[in-house]
Amino acid sequence: MSEETLFEALGWEEPQAKPLEPFTPMVLDGTPSLPPPGIYFGMPEEEYHALPALSSHGIRDVASSPMLYWSRIPFLSEIARKRKAERDEKERLHHTIGKAYHCRIMEGVDAFNQRFAVWLSEEDCKGALESTEQIKAAITAAGHKPYTQVFDRMPDSTDEYKRSAKKADWIRQLLDIDPDARILDKLNEQHAARHRGKSFITDEAYEQIEIAAKMIEADPEVRHAFTGGHAEVVLIWFCPVTGVPMKARCDYLKLKAVVDLKTVANQQGRSIERAIAHEVANYRYVIQPSVYVEGVEVVRKLVREGTAQVTVWNRDGQDAAAVMAWAAEWARSEECEWLWVFQQKGDAPITRGVWYPLRGSTRSVTDEIVRKMKRKFLFFSEHFGVDPWLDVAPIYDMADEDLPPWATEI
Repeated sequence: MSEETLFEALGWEEPQAKPLEPFTPMVLDGTPSLPPPGIYFGMPEEEYHALPALSSHGIRDVASSPMLYWSRIPFLSEIARKRKAERDEKERLHHTIGKAYHCRIMEGVDAFNQRFAVWLSEEDCKGALESTEQIKAAITAAGHKPYTQVFDRMPDSTDEYKRSAKKADWIRQLLDIDPDARILDKLNEQHAARHRGKSFITDEAYEQIEIAAKMIEADPEVRHAFTGGHAEVVLIWFCPVTGVPMKARCDYLKLKAVVDLKTVANQQGRSIERAIAHEVANYRYVIQPSVYVEGVEVVRKLVREGTAQVTVWNRDGQDAAAVMAWAAEWARSEECEWLWVFQQKGDAPITRGVWYPLRGSTRSVTDEIVRKMKRKFLFFSEHFGVDPWLDVAPIYDMADEDLPPWATEI
C-alpha cells in the first residue's frame, strides 16, 4: 500500500516539505539522549541499539509495516522493552558467539583474546572428579570419612550453627586432604578467575570461529578487507532531506569503503554465489548501502567543517590520538565503496567478497525507498509518538495474478 493510500485511509493529508530542522522523536522515559552527529569508535553495542534514531534495519521494518517497527523498538514500545529483556536472556550465548565471531574476524587474535575466553574442554578436564559420589569416594579412598555435618555462620555474625554437609563442603575437605586433587568445579572456578571480565564461549564454537577466520586470512583478496580501518564504527547524523535522526554501525570502516560481514545459511545447497544473491534479496540487504553511504557522506562533511563529534571509547587500549588522525584522513576522502564479505554457516565457511554496485540501477531504487520510509517514520512519529503506530488500509480485492502459481497445488 502506498503512503498516499495510507494517508487517505486515515483521513490525513500527506506532510508537506518543511524547513530543514533536526527532528526529535517522542520516546519513552529512560531512553538515552541521542549523541551529537559525528563518528564514534568503539561505542558499546548495547548503547548503540538504545539510541533513538532510525537505522537501515528499522527502515526495512517500516517498509513492512509501521506497526511492526513500533513493536520492535525499545525507545517507542514497552512491549519491545519487555521482549528485548526476555530475548536477551534466552539468546545470551548465541549473541556472545556472534560477537566473538565478529571480533576475531574484524579485529584479530589479540583483541579476541582480550575480550573472550574458551570454556575448558572435555580434554582439559579429563580425569577430573565431577559428581558428589566421586568426591566422597576420593575422600574415603584417602582414609577419611566424608563430613556429615559442618559448622557454619550467618553473614555478619560470629554465631556458629550446625548444618548438613553439601558438595562444596566435601570439595573443601578433599582439597584439605589433597591440594592437588582435580575437581571439575574447582577447575572451572580457577579458569573463570584467570579470565575475569571476559565473555566465554565453548571450545566447539571457538573451533568454528577459527576455521572461519582462517578461511578469510587465507583468501588473497578478502584478507585485506579487515585491515587499515576500524571495526564497529558508529555514525550519527540527521537526514539532509527530512531531518530524521539516523544511525549506522559499520562492521568495518576503511578510508574509502564500508565492509559488512554477513553469514549465509544456504539450506537449499545452491552455489555460494546464487545463495548470496538470494540472501541479499530475501533480507532486503540492498537497503543498507543506501543508508550507510548517506551517513558516510554527511558525517565526512561535518568532520571537515569541524562540527562533528569525534569520540573514541578507550577499548583494548587503542590510541585515541591515532584514531582521531585516522578520522580526519577518512573525512578528506571523497570515495566510498561497499564490500560485503559473506561466509556460509556451518562446518564449511566458504567465503566470498562481493562489491555492491553503488552506481547501479538498484541503488537508485533503494535510495527512493529509503527516502519514502524516512517520511513515513516522520509522519507516524509526529502523529502517534510512543503510542502504537496504527496501520490501517481499505478492504481490497485480491486478483488471480496476486497469487503464486502453486496456490492451487494439492
